Amino acid sequence: PEPEPEPEPEPEPEPEPEPEPEPEPEPEPEPEPEPEPEPEPEPEPEPEPESLMESSRNLEQRRSEIAQEQEPEAGSVVAQDVGSPTPLSEVVYDVPWQHDHEADNCPLCGTDFSLFTRRHHCRFCGKVICASCSEGQAMHPVAQSLQRICAACVQRAEAEDEQLETIRQESERQVNEENYFAKLRMRHKANQLSHQAQNRRSS
Repeated sequence: PEPEPEPEPEPEPEPEPEPEPEPEPEPEPEPEPEPEPEPEPEPEPEPEPESLMESSRNLEQRRSEIAQEQEPEAGSVVAQDVGSPTPLSEVVYDVPWQHDHEADNCPLCGTDFSLFTRRHHCRFCGKVICASCSEGQAMHPVAQSLQRICAACVQRAEAEDEQLETIRQESERQVNEENYFAKLRMRHKANQLSHQAQNRRSS
């Protein structure tokens, strides 16, 4: 009889894998301390409101200070005005204009210049005056148009017109007297000639 085959050996069981170690939990971050609230600044006291006249006076004073700071020193190139162009006022009206910062009030009525009282220039003398003292207009001899004129120039022009009228009347009177005496001389000469002619006829 044939021998019985030997039974095959059973396979050895595979070893079970070792369990992986669990990761350690990360520590929770500590909460940052909240910043302390900054103290609120105390409100600044509101300035007392200035009156309109005081604010305008302060503005005019500041403008005069700025103009004095910008004014060139004596002897400087700017002060000597070397090579500077002629101002438009001298070209159009043939008269130098007074600067605004040189007049704090009207020279005719004494009114202080402010935001409500503006400065104006007379086109005939170039001075700074207020509106009430420069309401008139006259024909400018250079600009050949009606231009603003101050009360002082109006009075000066009226005085010159009166002088011219007086001179005209005086010259007209002299001319009339000369014409009158010339007519008398001619009449006397004509009478002499007529008498001489009568004497010749009678003789």
